[in-house]
Amino acid sequence: MATDTLFIPLAELEPPEPPAPPPVPPAPSREGVLRLTPEQEGRLLMQLQAHYQEAMQNRDEVLRRRELRYRRYLADPTLRQGMQPWDDAPQLFLPLTRKTIEVLKDEFVESLGGVDAIRAAGVGEEDVGHADLKTHFLRHTLREINPLHWDELLDQVCHDALQDSLGIIKAYPYQHPFPQQTADGQLLKTIVRLDRVDEGTMLIPPNATGLQWPESPYIGQQLWVSTDEFHSMAERGFTLPDVDAIEAGAGLQGRQYTDDERKLLEFTRMGLDPELASGEFDPRVEMVEAYELFAGERGQPREFVVVHWFPHLGSPGVQAGNGQIARVMGLGEALKQNAFARPMWPFFPLTVWAQPGQLHGLNVPDRLETPQDLLNRLAEQMIEQGEIDILPFVFANVALAGDLP
Repeated sequence: MATDTLFIPLAELEPPEPPAPPPVPPAPSREGVLRLTPEQEGRLLMQLQAHYQEAMQNRDEVLRRRELRYRRYLADPTLRQGMQPWDDAPQLFLPLTRKTIEVLKDEFVESLGGVDAIRAAGVGEEDVGHADLKTHFLRHTLREINPLHWDELLDQVCHDALQDSLGIIKAYPYQHPFPQQTADGQLLKTIVRLDRVDEGTMLIPPNATGLQWPESPYIGQQLWVSTDEFHSMAERGFTLPDVDAIEAGAGLQGRQYTDDERKLLEFTRMGLDPELASGEFDPRVEMVEAYELFAGERGQPREFVVVHWFPHLGSPGVQAGNGQIARVMGLGEALKQNAFARPMWPFFPLTVWAQPGQLHGLNVPDRLETPQDLLNRLAEQMIEQGEIDILPFVFANVALAGDLP
């Protein structure tokens, strides 16, 4: 298995406070938010739109292939339609692909080890004494506080790598919105959160060979944001569009939220209408979290920034549909970079069979396509072998047959 080195910034430990009622959480800080001039915002929007359009190229074909690989994992017998050895033969899809993925996934997760296999090492001699304490803190964070347990995270990411050639982990500092109280005092507010990211929501350059700069000149993630979250987002420095206009669908150009291909297939398998099943999430609007290099002043060196923007809305003074910027922050302010040797984005890839010079590895459904189809056809023939027309036996005197051709 191949993966980039995952550096996790550890939160600083605070001494426990005496027991007290949960305090009122303070308003989130707006520090680090960059203010752009109209000229700078216009140039940044042009750069964002160009990268968005480039990353969205051929998206329909990518989603079709992901859907096909998922159906092969499910052993969907409808894939055998028109591929039977003869008319009216049974449609069988044996679970070879599914069994292979599940066995390999379990072996990989077990070999990587659980939370107890994680250890924090000091960078210098002055850090060695605190390494054990931070190791226990990190294990506790991943086991108890992180929304997704470490073993579950590995299971999901390994599954993505085996089925779709690439698994993605997102690591970032996270502030719990609700204060938690224990007998020893209030818990830490900031933790290191790890999420599994669906590749279908990522905006990756077609020529990217990794998820870090310079292997990837830019990177983005589609976030479908509910209008119910706008109030808390405004307190964190986001400039947001009018809620009434969004709920009316103004300027969205049909870009409404829809579930990914896996969920839509499961709705269909359960006999549900995919459109009706997805409707409970509306209204949501597409917001992109983009990691870019941008020069605030012409002729000046470019800097790493994190931009949250709405690609299908319009900004005041900007042509409708060209996008609206919600917030711009320096990368060092959004993600502390003091633990890294170079600027790092929060996305880390995992592949099983790495291919030199490529972001994606190989996957199980594609590698087993020919053996899987051959096994399906043999099984279909074995079931129907009693109905195969066989020529009747013929008794003849060979001596009277003359020269046989």
